[in-house]
Amino acid sequence: MDAVSEARREGDAKVQTISEIILEKLKNSHSTEVELIAAMKKLLLDPENIDMEALDSTMIILTSKPKLSVIAELLMQLKSLIKGGDNKEMIAEMMKLVGNSAFGRSGMDKSKHKEFCYEPDSAKVRAIVEKQNFHSVEELAGSYEVSLKKRRIKFNNPIHLSIAIYQLAKLRMLQFYYDCIDYYFDRSDFQYQEMDTDSAYIAFSCDNPFEECIKPALRNHFTQHKYAWFPSDRSKEDAAFDRRTPGLFKEEFRCNAMVSLSSKNYI
Repeated sequence: MDAVSEARREGDAKVQTISEIILEKLKNSHSTEVELIAAMKKLLLDPENIDMEALDSTMIILTSKPKLSVIAELLMQLKSLIKGGDNKEMIAEMMKLVGNSAFGRSGMDKSKHKEFCYEPDSAKVRAIVEKQNFHSVEELAGSYEVSLKKRRIKFNNPIHLSIAIYQLAKLRMLQFYYDCIDYYFDRSDFQYQEMDTDSAYIAFSCDNPFEECIKPALRNHFTQHKYAWFPSDRSKEDAAFDRRTPGLFKEEFRCNAMVSLSSKNYI
């Protein structure tokens, strides 16, 4: 039980979370949204010196309440479709795309969005160019493509979702390096060529590294814990089910040579 729930059970009605205070303050005509944001910034940057009377003497407790049940349910449906047979595999792949799109959609930078119009009349184009929100113009086969900056942008994306996914992905990649590869392999037997937020290109000294290159003293330990890093290989059904589990690593490509020139320059 979190601190908020425990305090409420004891009868303290003034205990609120940050989200509840925001909703309450926005409904209060005495506080504008700008004033509220300023108060929240002050609270987060200097919580010990916050003026509690300015916040109606309300006890504030920071709590984490992620609203990711929809994505979790989506992944569960995806797994069930994969086990349903080949006729549902296409639906499973489509659901995978929908799930992956949550990261890009939530972190989308709306400030870069533009409005486009096509105008064949050059006189009207010159009038549009004089507007304050004009961005660029390009001639296209006797007509003009004009891009304009949006006059009003509503920033309502849950950017905390994409930030969390990105940071957790980087953490998982570092765990895989330090707690798996660097732990079970001697450093003379592998070389990292490239790492991204969801992939790693590694050069090994043998063809079957996870069978031949594991440190002899750690082979039993690896056998006991390998399914914390890789999908199950006990059966085809288990492998297909675990293949979609977030955080597990799968071999997707194998080659004999790679040229790593610099960041973002790989052959």
